[in-house]
Amino acid sequence: MYKKNIYCEIAFAIPLKQNFTYKFNSFPCWIKNLSDLIGMRVVVDFGQQKNKVGVIVDVKKKVENLTSEIKSIKTLLDKSPLFNKEQIKTAKELSRLYFVSIGEFLNQFFPIEVEYEITQALVYENKEKNFDFSFEIDKEFVNIIKRKKIFFIPKDIKEKFDFYKNLVFYSLKENLQTIILFPSNYYLNDFYNYIISLNINTDILNKKIAVYSGEKSLNDRYKIWYLVKNNLLNVVLCSRIGAFLPIENVSYVLIDEPDSKGFINDSAAMYNVYDIINYRFKTKNIIYTSFVPSVKLMYENKKFLVERKKELTTKVYFVKKKVGEIIKKEFYKFKKVIIFFPYKGYSRYYICSRCGTVFYTHKLNKKNKKFLCDKCKSDRFINYGVGIEKFVEIIKKILPQEINIVYFDSNFKENQITEIINDFNNNKIDVIVSTYEIFNYIYRMDFSNVGSIYFAYLDALLNKINYLSYENAYRMIELFKIILANSLNTNIYLEIFNKISDKERLLYPYEKFYKTELNLRKELVYPPFCKTLKIDIFYTLSLEQVIRNLVEDLKSIEKIECYELNFGKEVYKEKKIRTTLFIKIIDDEKKLNNKIIEVLDKNIKNNLEVMVYIQFDPKD
Repeated sequence: MYKKNIYCEIAFAIPLKQNFTYKFNSFPCWIKNLSDLIGMRVVVDFGQQKNKVGVIVDVKKKVENLTSEIKSIKTLLDKSPLFNKEQIKTAKELSRLYFVSIGEFLNQFFPIEVEYEITQALVYENKEKNFDFSFEIDKEFVNIIKRKKIFFIPKDIKEKFDFYKNLVFYSLKENLQTIILFPSNYYLNDFYNYIISLNINTDILNKKIAVYSGEKSLNDRYKIWYLVKNNLLNVVLCSRIGAFLPIENVSYVLIDEPDSKGFINDSAAMYNVYDIINYRFKTKNIIYTSFVPSVKLMYENKKFLVERKKELTTKVYFVKKKVGEIIKKEFYKFKKVIIFFPYKGYSRYYICSRCGTVFYTHKLNKKNKKFLCDKCKSDRFINYGVGIEKFVEIIKKILPQEINIVYFDSNFKENQITEIINDFNNNKIDVIVSTYEIFNYIYRMDFSNVGSIYFAYLDALLNKINYLSYENAYRMIELFKIILANSLNTNIYLEIFNKISDKERLLYPYEKFYKTELNLRKELVYPPFCKTLKIDIFYTLSLEQVIRNLVEDLKSIEKIECYELNFGKEVYKEKKIRTTLFIKIIDDEKKLNNKIIEVLDKNIKNNLEVMVYIQFDPKD
């Protein structure tokens, strides 16, 4: 149909933000319209790389101001677009916002360079549209589900699982497509196993429900991608990558604990699933569920709130150095104890005995793991700051030997943690000490015989230079109160060494805490009353002056507040130096966002030696 050369803008999954122009010498005869090419993948020669895969994001008949010979497209990989126009549009918008290339964002939808064809997917279609299950759907939950947008606060774990279960079977009966996103693969797998364990027409469940996560092979992920795209699945249980599934046929999307850190991708392209869902699914039925919503989440969704109120009777006490006494008391009552500890590792810092310089433990000499001071070359040091291993050693010394104390943190393998949880549930362990990692396993733990929850060194969380420090601690405390709602005579202890004073708000009922925090943030101009950005810049030493110019340019923008958290102090991966900036946008958000992107563009100019990660309203 088209005789002349056709020019295509190609995006690659590389850090360079620009697209690259290639041409068709021989135009594919089956293509009726030029726009049909957008979203298809091609094979080209890119620099010295042969047969590199990219995605067509735009098509032109003419290219102005040619400066060099345009290379030809070697192969068209797809017979129909892998990425539709909505996904291309989303990638373009979000790549600008997060300062990454379009190709890097398209790579989140599905890895560009995986050369699967449509014919490779295992495709089936069950002609039966309505399924007769013995499970009776709760009409009250259905009335909630049918609302256009809702924020559901369950009163306990049972009600949350019942709500999710009703949504799954409602979707199956009505032949609707629903995506449920979980912040952790542990939650995801636990819920899937729970649904399958119901033994309700297991054959249909296996055909109409799928699990989609990064743990799956790319081949399995592609099959699920294709089935969702062609409306051959009813329910997809996903980790955060589910936010990038095709949405043409989706009726409902549910986000479990939408402000969890598990929904933040912490490498390029950095993104928050909550923002992606609000951008992509705005015409769909969105359901948010959370036991203890964040202040920002409540503020943004208050009018959609369905609150399930239940008075939490667990008592909370402030204590100092009572951990040994409380463990002994519970042990002699045949009760177990859970201790939350804020730091993993053995000790957090080393102090040089000669010159007093403080070093992080991860800066030890990697070859012999010995301390050597950078300044005075002394090999003598003292430990400073207690990590979880050291803490467990200390409390073991003050307790009877028959008390079995075990700890785990994020350094442990999943099978190790699973074994510890099983032993705890079977009363083989008296005390578990854990970091934030414990919240990945709360659905697997039996709390019926837990006598006390002890928050050790809570000051360490509350005194962080972060406006979210109190909220994060409060939400953890409230979550344990909800988990323990059906337990009798269980107490929570908050170990605080400094003056109590304003720490009393950790005991507020949620509504009072929420209003107090809102008033404070309005006064100090923090989210949700402004937009905050954390910009991490990684660069080589030779580019230090360029980065200093960039920082000065950012600070010069009117109507933003720019704080330099550190400048060139920490050597990061690939021998790059990190500079971190924290920015508060206190006026027109869109206008100032554009100015910030312009400054980054001007200084960095697609320099591969510089990486920029932008995080909106960071959690820590």
